[in-house]
Amino acid sequence: MNFQNKKRTKKEEAPVKKRVNRKPGKTAAVIVAVLVAIFVVLAAAVTILLVYKPSYDDKPPAFLTNDPKNTDSTGNVSIVVTDDQGGDVEIERNQEQINIMIIGKDRWAYNTDVMIIASYDVTNGAISLMQIPRDTYIDIGRGNHKANSLLASFYNEAYKNKEADPQAVALKSLEETFEQVFCITIDYYAMMDLNGFVNIVDALGGVEVDVPFDMKYNDPVQGLKINLKKGLQTLDGDKAEQFVRFRVDYVEGDIGRVDAQKIFISACLNKVKNNFNVSTIAAIAEQVMQYVTTDIPLQDFVYYAKKALSVDLSKMTMLTLPGIQGRQFDTSGTWYYIVHRDSAIDAINKYFNSYNFDITTSMFDRNDSLYDETGTYMHSIFLSQHTEEESYTADNTSDIHISKYTYKPAATTTATTTAAAPVTNSAETSQTSAPSVPAATTAESSIHTETAEPSATKQTADPTDTFAETTKVPDESGEAMTDEPQPEETTVIEVTEEITEPTESEEPEVTAAPAEPTEE
Repeated sequence: MNFQNKKRTKKEEAPVKKRVNRKPGKTAAVIVAVLVAIFVVLAAAVTILLVYKPSYDDKPPAFLTNDPKNTDSTGNVSIVVTDDQGGDVEIERNQEQINIMIIGKDRWAYNTDVMIIASYDVTNGAISLMQIPRDTYIDIGRGNHKANSLLASFYNEAYKNKEADPQAVALKSLEETFEQVFCITIDYYAMMDLNGFVNIVDALGGVEVDVPFDMKYNDPVQGLKINLKKGLQTLDGDKAEQFVRFRVDYVEGDIGRVDAQKIFISACLNKVKNNFNVSTIAAIAEQVMQYVTTDIPLQDFVYYAKKALSVDLSKMTMLTLPGIQGRQFDTSGTWYYIVHRDSAIDAINKYFNSYNFDITTSMFDRNDSLYDETGTYMHSIFLSQHTEEESYTADNTSDIHISKYTYKPAATTTATTTAAAPVTNSAETSQTSAPSVPAATTAESSIHTETAEPSATKQTADPTDTFAETTKVPDESGEAMTDEPQPEETTVIEVTEEITEPTESEEPEVTAAPAEPTEE
């Protein structure tokens, strides 16, 4: 028994001696090796990021390669670009200019009331932001005639086709659409919803904005309550959302809101540049990771972000896609934002063209997506004379004048020029007349006699039809639930694993005077 006990004791002690005398040395060596490896990897990663520089192909842009006239019968693409003297141009791309499509969508659906093309020219240290108004007429054969409804249509199609990531497919489709119509090569997209917007503003500690006048609006249906007082103040996330979404009292309707967003963007950029510290970076990064969907590679993001922080606000230009608000048939039909072709081309060549050749009228909107039919009133607006560029730098937005419409009783309202002021149906507001608009901004004042070569007549909705193409929301099996037409201001339900309750719709566009002025 004693022997056996001694034997067992020796057997038990032997491993203990090994653990005490030999294992620590090996463990320490392993730890040192791991730390060295981690240090080497981190050093390599930092070095790569410091010397990394994105590069892009010099191949012809998609808006040219997709042009049928540049493709022969065998499918080979042959593109010839000429200069002003008629000489051939070898296509080259500015490797230091990047274009990003920035999208802001509502909380539950896929309506995109914020659409911005951002361009960063690293060489010149310049950033340009062009806002595409939500009501921009754009017909790509899908029956969606307002730009803010396109993403929802693409999403529903991708979902029905059982795409693995219908949202990514929809964003890429929207990106390609803007590329083809506006002749801008877009490298990446970034999309954020309202929750992300609110949280990022809060992470910044609020943004100081001079609210031009009292803003009041109440819509219980979508849970939207706007109540801002006039004057310079710091807006937290909730109040910032109220400011950028308000539009009911602007003389120019949604264009007033677009201009208000310029004011906020400028104030936000100023806050970021003046208060960028480690804690702020961490707080913003957390919200970006949670609420921003993007296809920008990390190394590209780091490269452009560190350089963008040094850009002077005086070199940050903000503008709206040149155009005007008007009715489709002059005095009847739906209100749209109609692009001015020549002015839009000038702006794109000046701020967003990353190639060594100019965009021309023969390239721009090749498929006639920005007007209804050749020879119509809308087409004449599309071909209208140049309008003076309205751009602002982020260091000075004092020139942005947002006019408030003063409601008047219908009986005393006199008829004025109304071609540039949108009026849409509202369930809560009785619209009796459009606000007065300066003659210089009317659509008629800018029309000239240029005509275009006839093109194939496009299929458009009946002039009296106030509905867009039926939007089918798929159920869990991917089949459409309903074929009932929805109003043109379509709210499309975001489909996840479960069908959600009907989502918020945008606040009604009220630019005409109600019969009885009321306060919410």
